[in-house]
Amino acid sequence: MYVGFPHMGNAHIGIRGLFKALGILTIDLPPVNRLTVELGAKYSPECSCLPFKTVLGNYIQALEKGADCLIMLGGCGPCRFGYFGNLQEKILRDLGYDFKMIILEPLDWRQTLRQLQETFSPVSWKQLIYASRLAWGKTVAADTIESFSHFYRARQSRPGIITGIYQRGLEKIDKAYDLASLRTIVKEVEGEMKAAVLPFEPEIKIALIGDIYTLIEPYVNYQTDLKLGEKGVQVERSIYSSRWLKENFIPWEKKKKRRKMLRDAKGYLKNMVGGHGLDTIANAVRYSREGFDGIIQILPMTCMPEIVAESILPRVAEDYQIPIMSLAVDEHSSDTGLQTRLEAFIDLIAQRKKDKKDYFLSKVHEAS
Repeated sequence: MYVGFPHMGNAHIGIRGLFKALGILTIDLPPVNRLTVELGAKYSPECSCLPFKTVLGNYIQALEKGADCLIMLGGCGPCRFGYFGNLQEKILRDLGYDFKMIILEPLDWRQTLRQLQETFSPVSWKQLIYASRLAWGKTVAADTIESFSHFYRARQSRPGIITGIYQRGLEKIDKAYDLASLRTIVKEVEGEMKAAVLPFEPEIKIALIGDIYTLIEPYVNYQTDLKLGEKGVQVERSIYSSRWLKENFIPWEKKKKRRKMLRDAKGYLKNMVGGHGLDTIANAVRYSREGFDGIIQILPMTCMPEIVAESILPRVAEDYQIPIMSLAVDEHSSDTGLQTRLEAFIDLIAQRKKDKKDYFLSKVHEAS
């Protein structure tokens, strides 16, 4: 059996680690690229979102390379994500592909492990628990060094040095075979990044919020975090794969997260609207209170939960006097257009900060 699975940022490192530890062969796909999106868009419903099209493109690439089993997460609620697997399976079968589709419902981690054991029998519980711990460790390690890169890139001593350290770290994590090695790699990467930065604080801090796929997958968001970091902007992203897994597969974590989001979004949104709509509003409020200089929402075109959130964000921006920009992406978006909007947004924030500083100095001068 050859297992295929879609790319989403660095999530493939943990997934590949899981199946490798179980002795199951996987199809290694290249990073998401133009061909991936074009393949998916060709066979997807026209009104479907970019994540749907990109994942479908990944599946076609995997099947063409010999995959006979596909893995997908399920779900329920207003967001269409929960139905991706079922609809994509139908599309792929209509195209003539023969394969087994496994849809993992994020209800409980024990149920998920049981489903994996039944599917890939004769895998023992001992093997499965070891493989799951290793996969979780790889996912956490990859996310941790990615968050380091967001923090240190704006402070780097020369362009590209932090990205280089980060990419080498990901390669080491992918090859690691135990949890101790992963901890060592994370410490080494952090040390290398600390040694490659200059001792100053970036003038601008921007938070990235929105849909998980468009936030995490660099190809579909045109490496927004990297572009901002290379321009000297410190970036903080609201979600990572490991955090999403923790908050969706562990019941008490899911309840705790929902309570927090409803509390932070109070006065703007009082119910779940599917996907990450509630999270987007709650995170916008939180980052505003934490003193960030600007917020960027990245969402797929036609994404209902994020469109709901987008309609509320202007109120948050007005109440907290913070610039918020929404970037909707689909297969027709361009890197040049995004670059122009990012540069304009950074200039806007820099001018606002200068105006506030000049106003403060004028008041001090008047008082003296």
